[in-house]
Amino acid sequence: MSDAPSRASPRDRDAAAGKRRGSWLAYALAAAGAVAIFLGAFFATSSLTGDSQPPAGSAAPAPHAAVTGSAEAETPGDAAPAPPAPVQNAPAPILPEIDPADLTHGGDGSAGAILAGPGIVPSVGNRTPYEILIPRAKIRASVVGLGLAPNGAMGAPDNPDVVGWWADGVRPGQAGNLLLDGHVDYTDIHGQKGPGVAWLVREIAAGDVIVIQDAEARAAYIYRVTESLAVAVDDPTALRFLRPTEAATLTFVTCEGSFDRASLSYADRRVVRAALEATVPLGDASPPQAADL
Repeated sequence: MSDAPSRASPRDRDAAAGKRRGSWLAYALAAAGAVAIFLGAFFATSSLTGDSQPPAGSAAPAPHAAVTGSAEAETPGDAAPAPPAPVQNAPAPILPEIDPADLTHGGDGSAGAILAGPGIVPSVGNRTPYEILIPRAKIRASVVGLGLAPNGAMGAPDNPDVVGWWADGVRPGQAGNLLLDGHVDYTDIHGQKGPGVAWLVREIAAGDVIVIQDAEARAAYIYRVTESLAVAVDDPTALRFLRPTEAATLTFVTCEGSFDRASLSYADRRVVRAALEATVPLGDASPPQAADL
């Protein structure tokens, strides 16, 4: 037996690193007092536990008979054993049918960095291979990488048509919390106003589908929405969304509620959480891009 310490596998190291990054984000946001900047300052957690004990009053299952002796002693007469049941193969996951003409919100950020203000960070130049499609919210948008704002909270994109992703966190399709954000509406540096990529995110409900296409991995990650809720910006219990999760979880955050012109902030945040349901190969054809709309 060797006394050398065992080496962790690359997958174990990646998982551990992901947990450390999740813990770092939670600490950074909480320590910075960023509860008031909830556009993107969330990490969701979905913890499901089950009780293996039978409910009270239920009958205990019959114990299995012990098998002793030879097969001849256990099989009465000359009856042949029943043939094994045929194995049913589960159907391969497929991409949901989505009509691109219905996806009217979002884009590729071709207008450039047209937003400025508290919490806005450089992002349009941080291209990723990801594109997000949310049929219920009519979203088809490029995903850009985001860093932290000066106050320690996750930043918001500098373009209203793209979706921001905390680039130091979990990647699409991976275990852990995938943190996304986007603007519900905007006033840009030229004084132009309009709806943002997340204008209809409030319409998302449990059971809806979110798809992220990965042009680099040639895969589509299908998430199923498990929860959509409004959270007051000053609600201390909202810090629960900062907790890491073991399962592959997607969290999308945007603004909602009444707008305070003095602080240039909304009173609430809309939080959408979804669980990874399947990964589907994209095949040889290039996936459609937001710029093709």
